[in-house]
Amino acid sequence: MIRSERGFTLIEALFVLSCLSLMLAVGSVVGSKMLEVYERHAYIRQVKKDLYYAQMFAMEKRINVSFRIQTNDNKYSAVANGYGTLFTSYQPRTMKFIGDDPITIRYTFLGHIQNPTTIYFTNEENIPVYKLIFQLGRGRFYFTEI
Repeated sequence: MIRSERGFTLIEALFVLSCLSLMLAVGSVVGSKMLEVYERHAYIRQVKKDLYYAQMFAMEKRINVSFRIQTNDNKYSAVANGYGTLFTSYQPRTMKFIGDDPITIRYTFLGHIQNPTTIYFTNEENIPVYKLIFQLGRGRFYFTEI
């Protein structure tokens, strides 16, 4: 029999295919974890933007704005006196609020917070991962990772 040097043997092809499938499997696991972390960070950025928007709206229109967090429905919204609901946003499946329902933060017409509070965010396993702290007075808030 004449041996052909043009192709690969079956064992060589199976070895390459198994290596390729192993790399794809590892990549999909790492990629899904990275996507979850990115989704969390994007959500935190969106909450910050929405809080700043509610505060600026209160200062610009010279009215009180309530930022309501509904833990049972996993959503938050901002309601302005005389303007109705400014926006409503839902949480991703990877984050949940912890606390009494509803949690209300009120911005005065000067942009100050009337009721300081701390809100915890948990992951899918109900382990706290972020803490949102509202300070009394000037409308300041900040996130910390636990």
